Amino acid sequence: MTFRPDLTAKITVDDVGDATTTITGNACDDELIVDRADAWTRIIDIATQTGRPLLVRTVDEHGRSYRDVVTPAIPADDERTTSEAPRESSDPAAPLPARHTSPEPGMAVTTTLESGYPSPLAEHRDAFPQPDAEDHGHTEPDLPVTPAGDWFEPESQQFRAPMSADDAKDGAAGGHRRDLSHRRLLVAGAGMLLCVTLAAAMLSPGRGETVAVTKEAAEPRPDGQDDEPPEPPAWHVVLAAGTRPTITPAGLVAAHSRAGHIQLIDPDTGSVEWRADAGDDASSPVAFSYDNRDAVAWQRPGQLVVGGPATDPSPVTYRLNDGARISNAGTQLLVTDPGRPDQVLVVTESGLTKVTIPDDATAMAAVGNHVVSSNGHPKLWRSPIHGGETDEVPLHGPAEMTPHRWAGMAGDTVTVVWAAPGSQNPDGEVIVMAHDAATGQPLASIGARWGDVAEADLTAAPGPRSVALGPAVLPLTEGREPLTAPGVRWVRYVNSQLWGVRRGDGRVVRLDKAGVLHVLPDGARMPYGITDEGACVVVDGDTVYALSAGSETPDSRSSGNGSKEPPPDSSSILPRRLRQQAERTER
Repeated sequence: MTFRPDLTAKITVDDVGDATTTITGNACDDELIVDRADAWTRIIDIATQTGRPLLVRTVDEHGRSYRDVVTPAIPADDERTTSEAPRESSDPAAPLPARHTSPEPGMAVTTTLESGYPSPLAEHRDAFPQPDAEDHGHTEPDLPVTPAGDWFEPESQQFRAPMSADDAKDGAAGGHRRDLSHRRLLVAGAGMLLCVTLAAAMLSPGRGETVAVTKEAAEPRPDGQDDEPPEPPAWHVVLAAGTRPTITPAGLVAAHSRAGHIQLIDPDTGSVEWRADAGDDASSPVAFSYDNRDAVAWQRPGQLVVGGPATDPSPVTYRLNDGARISNAGTQLLVTDPGRPDQVLVVTESGLTKVTIPDDATAMAAVGNHVVSSNGHPKLWRSPIHGGETDEVPLHGPAEMTPHRWAGMAGDTVTVVWAAPGSQNPDGEVIVMAHDAATGQPLASIGARWGDVAEADLTAAPGPRSVALGPAVLPLTEGREPLTAPGVRWVRYVNSQLWGVRRGDGRVVRLDKAGVLHVLPDGARMPYGITDEGACVVVDGDTVYALSAGSETPDSRSSGNGSKEPPPDSSSILPRRLRQQAERTER
């Protein structure tokens, strides 16, 4: 589903430095031009008048775009409470802290690298109603919470992975680490999410539970007939309002359920392997790896909570400023605060470690032992996490071109859109180039139309072995050439294959390992991930569920041009009626 804003707020700054915001869109009758400081209040007023949450795209004076969900204000005399809260996500415009996000409603799958940096209007959000624990009928539990310091307290609460019996036995050899080479859910980019600041409550994690098993599938048959019901999902979880699931590095499904639990689910069996009570209005989980173990993080007002097997049995809570944001576009969890642009935090074994970055830079990711940042010019800064001098890395781009857009980071690579200085023509030619963030050298590049990549989301295969932006695909390993698929918007890598949506008719498409483009039957779901057993995990609206692998899967299937593909075939992971339609289409 394409992000279609109800309102667009464009910020302009005149010659004397005065900033105004022009608000347009379907949710307002006329174009509004207001002072920048008043823009957020006006947007809340519009949402209140319409009586529903609004999707808002903000474009700042530098051309960078941001996304927000703005809910109506609740009158002071209205005793109703709401579990909806602004869920901020933003386009990965240059240079912003990048991250992975998960599907938009009804999208089934979306893996993107997006900015975790707040909207430029966020500083004026004091008028926005904030959820209060007392209003929601729950009290704060007794948790290990770090005291408030400057804007965090780095040493008062340590974050350490628990030592298992195998760890103790292995001792100085480095201990036993969980083998992640056989991940249960084969996905790319790990489907990471950006958390927002919401209320939550924590209890001890539970084990041995199983998520609900669906008795009837909610998906209608594509032909409108009802003589043969579709196959029911193997399991399903109804998600908390405004949240999205994600996939952990070890292949578990991390979800915030409507019942108020953050839980890690085995996608093959539906069993809950770790759980914590987070309340009905906690944020979506962000998954990352610590010491080769799964970890998940989420936020609530002024706090960051880190849990999962890496902290088992109890989550760890840190105090942060309310404006802090978290990002996992790199290999570690990064915390940024718009009130402290010269400092960031990284989750390490000693807790939250403060890292100083250049004054005019914006942190994009924490990778290995460095925080990578940039100021929009063709260079990167790499600041050591554990102390030391910041290194400057020049980016080597096309001759006579400048960075037009910083699409985001994946691992230790950064993808930049290069264009001639001042070019804004949607039909203009640009160069999409992936760079090694350690050396600045180009890894792969291809020409594209500016209008096709200006607001496209970056998605990446594990490693990353490949990245995709709009219709462009950039393999980062030898033996593969860059390519473009005109009319296609790439969404997600799944099981080493790239999935996307064809513009115009919205049909789901798949690019296989051989570079063959497959168009799926009308109404087919795009997978969120495929398990080792061949089951398909999808997201539909407010529900995440798994479809068991079909028994009718052939050993191999022709792609129409003589090439063969190993099972599971994409059609075999669909409900039976969709699979039959796919087979008829292929015949």
